[in-house]
Order: sequence, then C-alpha cells, then structure tokens
Amino acid sequence: MAARRSRLGGALLFVLVAGCGGNGGGDDGSPGGTATAPAPTPTVSAGRAFAVGLSGILRSDDGGRTWSALSEPGYGLVIGVHFVDRMTGWAVSDAGGIFHTTDGGQTFSNQGQNIVGVERPAFLRDVVFLDAQRGFIVGGEGPVRVPDFTGPPFVLVTADAGAHWTPAAIPRGPNPALAKAVLGSVCFTTTGIGLASGGSILLLSEDGGANWQDITDRLPAAAPGAAGKAVCVGEADLWRGLIHSSDGGRTWVDQSAGAPPDEQRSLGVAAFVDSLTGWAAGHTAPDAPPPILHTTDGGRNWVAQALPAGTLGGLSAVAFLDRVRGVTVGGYQGAIGFTTQDGGESWVASSFPQGAEPLLDLSLVP
Repeated sequence: MAARRSRLGGALLFVLVAGCGGNGGGDDGSPGGTATAPAPTPTVSAGRAFAVGLSGILRSDDGGRTWSALSEPGYGLVIGVHFVDRMTGWAVSDAGGIFHTTDGGQTFSNQGQNIVGVERPAFLRDVVFLDAQRGFIVGGEGPVRVPDFTGPPFVLVTADAGAHWTPAAIPRGPNPALAKAVLGSVCFTTTGIGLASGGSILLLSEDGGANWQDITDRLPAAAPGAAGKAVCVGEADLWRGLIHSSDGGRTWVDQSAGAPPDEQRSLGVAAFVDSLTGWAAGHTAPDAPPPILHTTDGGRNWVAQALPAGTLGGLSAVAFLDRVRGVTVGGYQGAIGFTTQDGGESWVASSFPQGAEPLLDLSLVP
C-alpha cells in the first residue's frame, strides 16, 4: 500500500530543452533579429525514496541510486512504508509498531499505543495515507512471527495523522477463509474506492474505507495472475497481480495471457502511473533474474524488461513517479535494487550500505 506503489537508478535528472528562436530569418536565409542567450536548463528532481525490511528503514535522496540507513526505530520487523511528501511518512512492523516521522526519517515516534479495538501487539503489514491526516493500516490479530499466523484481518483508520487508530467494519460473511486471513496490502483510488488483499482474500470499500466487503468470489476461478499486492489507479482501475478491474471492483479479468510465459514466475507487486502504463515485478526460479514486465495498453500485453546481467533474487516492491522515473527493490541473500530514467528500457543497480538485508516495501515521492 495514494502514492504510486500501490514503488530509480542513474541520477534521474531530466533536461527539458526549450527551443530558442530569433525574430525570424531574412529573405536570403540569414539570421534576423537580435541573438538571444540560451535559457538555463531546468532539471526535474529524481525523487526521495524510503525502503523497509530486515535492515530497518533506508532512505535515498537521489531517487533510489544510493541508499543510507536511518536510525533503527526498533519494535519488530518493519514491513510496510508510505510517505505523503519528502518529510512526512509512516512505517509499520510485525510487532504492532507504527513509526511516524515529520523530518524525513531523522527521528520517529511510535504510534502503536494509539491503536484501539484490536488485540495487541497486532501484526501490521501495510500502510497508506490519502493525505497528511487520513490513513489506513492493514494486518491481522494472529500470533506474531509464526509461519502459520492467522487472522482475523483488520483495517485501521485514522483521521488525525495517527493520533488515534480505530478498526473499520469488516463483516465476516460466509467465507471461512476470511476469519483466518491477514491482510498484506491496501490502496485507494482518487474517488475513494479501497482495495485490500491478503492470502486468497480480496476486500473492497466503496465509502472511503469506513466499511469493507469480501469480494473474493468475484475473481476469475483459478486465475494464475490472482496473487500479489493491491494496486489502485486513477478513478476506478484496480489490480491484484495481473488480475484487473476497470469498473471499481465489480468485475475482474485475468490479463496474464498477455505476458511472456514463465511457469515459475510470481508477480507480487505492480505500479501504474495511469490506466495504460504500468510495471509488474516479482520472483521466479532461484537461478534466474527476477522478472519485471511493462505494459502500455492497460495490461493486455506485457513486455519483459532486462535487469543488469547476473542479477539474482526477487523483487518485493516497485514504484514510479511518472512514465520514465522508477525504482524497484527486493533481495534474497541481501538487498538489491535498481533504478531507471527511461521507463525501464535500462535499469541501473543501486548502491546499499554494507550488509544491507532484503527489502520488503518502498515509497517514492517527488
């Protein structure tokens, strides 16, 4: 789990070249008018990125090219992160920690004690904010750090920047899997449609996150693309893996048929900058480079993009600022990451602190 996580190498500096002209040429083809000095070349920020995982919280001030470790907030494994601007953000942990910063990660305060209405320590998995005040956290109330942890799931809501966190309504319904689910991701469209996913479960909110309903039965049966984190785009486009809804979650279509074949591939994360342009990433065989696919037609067709030769390990998050500037992170044995300034035509490996461990989530802001 809003910023395009829903989640850039090279220096990512873009030059906007403005043509300069005189006052027209003479009839003989010679320059006319008074010569004008070229205007200064503006640049576009590469963005600031934050990543979380086994090494705590990392920050990049050059759009993901180089990373540095922030002060370790402690209190569990940090799993999810979301920033609304370069200074203000939240990260959540598997031990119920909600780490809030207003100074770009120099310091954090723990809002975990502000949770009411769910058993603590809660297992927190993802966080998203619509602005600096309204935010959502998803997870489950099951045992912490146990491989077979169980629910029930919850969606926590705040309207005051985390001073209070209260659970939204999730009717249990007839699906027995819902009671044992732990939600792992959450997102919102610009119109307030919310999507939350975890395990085999998919929840939808049509009232800005106050109430949620189980829509798992709307997914295509046995769809190979029905896995991964929730992604929300524009007014009504929703994604989970390569399963897509263009009508706010009422109907869903599996669009994995347009991707290059790979039986071992799992695309767990995606990022879209508009309804047509997006990227999906994940993992495949241990001895193969992690997959990253790109679409420019709303997922009807996907094209594989190449990472630097010799890359191994899975990708756990991908984010883009626009159609050209993006970053992805992950890793198996240690942290890996890559950045692009050309929409993924080329990816450049990121630089991490020595000993940095695998990364699990990412937030990218201008």
